[in-house]
Amino acid sequence: MKYFKILFISFLIIVGNSKAATFVVTTDVDPVNPFNPPVGTLRWAIEQANLNAGADNIVFNIPGMAPRIINLKSNLPLITETIFIDGNTQPANGYSGNE
Repeated sequence: MKYFKILFISFLIIVGNSKAATFVVTTDVDPVNPFNPPVGTLRWAIEQANLNAGADNIVFNIPGMAPRIINLKSNLPLITETIFIDGNTQPANGYSGNE
């Protein structure tokens, strides 16, 4: 089973000079149908960042008890734009940099 642990995300893909948009992941649900994903999913955030010209940010604010795990139903979309995905933004009940 594919899964994506939010607790461990914190990487820089590319840094750009354009004004960044920020997309917030608010759920750990990954839709069974990857086309037209619901707002707030990681899949949605990546697609929105890809559609927005320039560097963008994806941050996390998923409610509930830790750990928050996104069980992927299929591969995530290819990243075609500059995106900074910052797992450190998940509130204290979900992010741990010690693992």
